[in-house]
Amino acid sequence: MYKGFKMAVCDIDGTLITDNGKITSENRKAILKMQQKGYIFALCTGRNIKRAVPIAKKLGINVPIVCIDGILLYDLKSQKPIFAKSMKKSTVESIIDIGKKYEIFTEVSNGYNYCKILPDDESKTLDFYHRHDIYGRVKNYFAGIRYFKTYEELKNTSGDIYQVVLATKSKDMSIIKAEISKINDKSIEIRDNLWDGYMFINSIGAGKAKGVKALCDMYGISLNETVSFGDDNNDIDMLLLCEKGIAVENANERVKRNADVIVSSNNNSGVAEGLKMYFDI
Repeated sequence: MYKGFKMAVCDIDGTLITDNGKITSENRKAILKMQQKGYIFALCTGRNIKRAVPIAKKLGINVPIVCIDGILLYDLKSQKPIFAKSMKKSTVESIIDIGKKYEIFTEVSNGYNYCKILPDDESKTLDFYHRHDIYGRVKNYFAGIRYFKTYEELKNTSGDIYQVVLATKSKDMSIIKAEISKINDKSIEIRDNLWDGYMFINSIGAGKAKGVKALCDMYGISLNETVSFGDDNNDIDMLLLCEKGIAVENANERVKRNADVIVSSNNNSGVAEGLKMYFDI
């Protein structure tokens, strides 16, 4: 097996951690050994900063984390973003108004918090953090989840906004997408090919591949010296970008078709298996 790799970039949910949110001992040992030997292990996630940093700390990672699907790179040493692509405030407000018009799930992210409006029961089912009892709300609060009662409150979310998400299963997404296009902000893009019923709106150039490329440039590592791990649709671009794209067994079929290698599932330490294949550990 080729041993010329220098960096591994890994998704968190469904890939690095188990279904119950744990890091297996095998994954932990492989990652620590990899770092001890001078290789770079980086996280590339759709998570915000608050939800990604604890995972990095558990693994002793000190390289920047690629957060929110490549829109933001967070430096653990300085404890601040070192690269980020924010949206115009007027554009964010216009998109929120469209969410209000159609009374649908609307979420904005300022890098640290996910701020949401859930206007009906359908919206609750579309919320990734869907446990809405008291325990769930408290737990989600510390993970940076904020729920608002009005769309106007959502417009007042503090800080730069990096992404807006609209979601619905019952209303015509093509009509809503057309309304967003009428805002006529050429600096944004709409990603509606990740999950059925969801639109992710952000500055042009989002995607985990962008974050991986930024890390490679930062450390002087070529893409031919990089492997990536993933399980879901937002991982595909980085799997295709790197010399070796590795899918865990529990990945969906679309991801597997775009991967070079398939390893064991997230519950069975697939990341450790892949690291041992391509790094001298």
